[in-house]
Amino acid sequence: MKVPCTNRWFVCTTVWFILTMCWYKEWLMFILKGLQRAKSQENALVYLMLRGEGYARAIASFYAMPVNPIQKQLARLEEDGVIVSEPIGRVRNYRLNPRYPFIEPLTQLLKAAVAASPPRA
Repeated sequence: MKVPCTNRWFVCTTVWFILTMCWYKEWLMFILKGLQRAKSQENALVYLMLRGEGYARAIASFYAMPVNPIQKQLARLEEDGVIVSEPIGRVRNYRLNPRYPFIEPLTQLLKAAVAASPPRA
Protein backbone atom coordinates (compact mmCIF):
# COMPACT_ATOMS: atom_id res chain seq x y z
CA MET A 1 0.00 0.00 0.00
CA LYS A 2 1.38 3.35 -1.02
CA VAL A 3 1.35 6.06 1.67
CA PRO A 4 0.35 9.53 0.46
CA CYS A 5 2.94 12.27 0.84
CA THR A 6 0.95 14.16 3.48
CA ASN A 7 0.77 11.10 5.71
CA ARG A 8 4.52 10.58 5.43
CA TRP A 9 5.09 14.19 6.45
CA PHE A 10 2.74 13.74 9.40
CA VAL A 11 4.52 10.56 10.51
CA CYS A 12 7.95 12.19 10.20
CA THR A 13 6.97 15.28 12.15
CA THR A 14 5.24 13.19 14.81
CA VAL A 15 8.33 11.02 15.25
CA TRP A 16 10.53 14.14 15.40
CA PHE A 17 8.25 15.68 18.03
CA ILE A 18 8.26 12.53 20.18
CA LEU A 19 12.05 12.24 19.99
CA THR A 20 12.45 15.93 20.85
CA MET A 21 10.15 15.63 23.85
CA CYS A 22 12.01 12.54 25.08
CA TRP A 23 15.30 14.43 24.83
CA TYR A 24 13.79 17.46 26.62
CA LYS A 25 12.41 15.27 29.40
CA GLU A 26 15.83 13.63 29.91
CA TRP A 27 17.51 17.06 29.92
CA LEU A 28 14.99 18.43 32.42
CA MET A 29 15.35 15.38 34.66
CA PHE A 30 19.14 15.86 34.58
CA ILE A 31 18.75 19.41 35.89
CA LEU A 32 16.41 18.34 38.69
CA LYS A 33 18.30 15.17 39.47
CA GLY A 34 19.21 14.74 43.08
CA LEU A 35 16.53 16.88 44.66
CA GLN A 36 13.85 15.72 47.05
CA ARG A 37 13.89 11.96 46.83
CA ALA A 38 12.98 11.46 50.50
CA LYS A 39 12.36 13.23 53.79
CA SER A 40 15.85 12.23 54.91
CA GLN A 41 17.24 14.09 51.91
CA GLU A 42 15.36 17.23 52.83
CA ASN A 43 16.58 16.92 56.41
CA ALA A 44 20.19 16.52 55.28
CA LEU A 45 20.00 19.52 52.95
CA VAL A 46 18.37 21.76 55.55
CA TYR A 47 20.93 20.72 58.18
CA LEU A 48 23.85 21.44 55.84
CA MET A 49 22.36 24.77 54.80
CA LEU A 50 21.81 25.92 58.38
CA ARG A 51 24.97 24.51 59.98
CA GLY A 52 27.34 24.80 57.03
CA GLU A 53 28.71 21.29 57.38
CA GLY A 54 28.09 18.04 59.19
CA TYR A 55 28.50 14.30 59.17
CA ALA A 56 25.86 11.59 58.83
CA ARG A 57 25.60 10.59 62.50
CA ALA A 58 25.19 14.23 63.63
CA ILE A 59 22.44 14.84 61.06
CA ALA A 60 20.66 11.61 62.00
CA SER A 61 20.84 12.31 65.73
CA PHE A 62 19.60 15.89 65.25
CA TYR A 63 16.46 14.62 63.50
CA ALA A 64 16.21 11.44 65.64
CA MET A 65 16.46 9.25 62.54
CA PRO A 66 18.44 6.12 61.72
CA VAL A 67 21.87 6.82 60.23
CA ASN A 68 21.48 4.52 57.20
CA PRO A 69 18.86 6.59 55.27
CA ILE A 70 20.87 9.76 55.89
CA GLN A 71 24.06 8.09 54.63
CA LYS A 72 22.28 6.88 51.48
CA GLN A 73 20.88 10.32 50.72
CA LEU A 74 24.23 12.01 51.37
CA ALA A 75 25.90 9.57 48.95
CA ARG A 76 23.25 10.27 46.29
CA LEU A 77 23.54 14.02 46.75
CA GLU A 78 27.31 13.83 46.49
CA GLU A 79 27.06 11.68 43.37
CA ASP A 80 24.74 14.29 41.83
CA GLY A 81 27.13 17.13 42.73
CA VAL A 82 24.79 18.90 45.14
CA ILE A 83 27.11 18.39 48.11
CA VAL A 84 30.81 17.68 48.56
CA SER A 85 32.58 15.74 51.28
CA GLU A 86 36.02 15.36 52.77
CA PRO A 87 37.27 12.63 55.06
CA ILE A 88 38.35 13.77 58.50
CA GLY A 89 39.89 10.76 60.18
CA ARG A 90 37.30 7.99 60.03
CA VAL A 91 34.41 10.43 59.53
CA ARG A 92 33.20 11.91 56.23
CA ASN A 93 32.24 15.57 56.61
CA TYR A 94 29.67 17.00 54.14
CA ARG A 95 28.76 20.51 53.01
CA LEU A 96 26.80 22.12 50.18
CA ASN A 97 28.77 22.32 46.94
CA PRO A 98 29.45 26.01 46.20
CA ARG A 99 30.06 25.08 42.53
CA TYR A 100 26.66 23.42 42.10
CA PRO A 101 24.98 25.40 39.26
CA PHE A 102 21.69 25.78 41.14
CA ILE A 103 23.04 26.50 44.62
CA GLU A 104 21.31 29.89 44.94
CA PRO A 105 17.80 28.65 44.03
CA LEU A 106 18.38 25.58 46.20
CA THR A 107 19.34 27.62 49.26
CA GLN A 108 16.38 29.96 48.68
CA LEU A 109 14.07 26.95 48.48
CA LEU A 110 15.53 25.46 51.66
CA LYS A 111 15.23 28.80 53.50
CA ALA A 112 11.59 29.05 52.43
CA ALA A 113 10.99 25.49 53.64
CA VAL A 114 12.55 26.29 57.01
CA ALA A 115 10.48 29.47 57.33
CA ALA A 116 7.26 27.57 56.48
CA SER A 117 7.92 24.60 58.77
CA PRO A 118 6.41 24.59 62.25
CA PRO A 119 8.87 25.08 65.13
CA ARG A 120 10.30 21.96 66.76
CA ALA A 121 9.04 21.17 70.22
